[in-house]
Amino acid sequence: AALALAHAAAWLADDERGLTIETLGDAESGDADAREHRALSLSALARVRPELVLASHASVALNGLARHARDPERETARVAAVLGMGRLAVASALQNGAACLYAPKICPLLARALRDDGAYVRAASAFCLSRLCLASPDAVAPHLGAFVPALADVAAADKSKDARFHADRAIRAALRIEDEEDGLLFAQEALRAGGAAHAARARLSDVVLRRLKGLPALDPLDAADTGA
Repeated sequence: AALALAHAAAWLADDERGLTIETLGDAESGDADAREHRALSLSALARVRPELVLASHASVALNGLARHARDPERETARVAAVLGMGRLAVASALQNGAACLYAPKICPLLARALRDDGAYVRAASAFCLSRLCLASPDAVAPHLGAFVPALADVAAADKSKDARFHADRAIRAALRIEDEEDGLLFAQEALRAGGAAHAARARLSDVVLRRLKGLPALDPLDAADTGA
């Protein structure tokens, strides 16, 4: 039903679509089932037609997804919200690169989701960050401090195998780690005292960086795959 609604919303007039997105972003009214349905529908719209959302309704959609990402009862709603935010971030980064308008807002929101009590939420957030960092390292470069420390915590100690897996890949992409002779230069610069990601240095030792360097690189074509 959520996917069908997302496809239907794509055919609405722009003002009607805006009202629909505003309604779906309501994370307060109704019971847990109603909130979950709205979260799933808004996430589906963001993932199926991100270009339509970004064109006219980005702020409303992101605010709604951010509210759903704090749902107190339903982990499914929080996962959906995180995936929706991730898809919008990737779409914006692919369109605009370093000029991505939404990375400053979405990176901290995804970092917050990395500390969620739900393992699926943490895994979804790490997955989205891996795709975002892969899509445009330049878009996330000014914001490494907002999310790399949380990713490092997940990669080092999360109980979820999926969360650790995606956190590893997200760190590798964010810090531009490559399996080459000088493939750690960017990471070492970012992690040094005063660097953008210095807060993660305790977790990301040279030993850890060398392990990440040996991981298989993600295919850049995977960047647009954010769970749609």
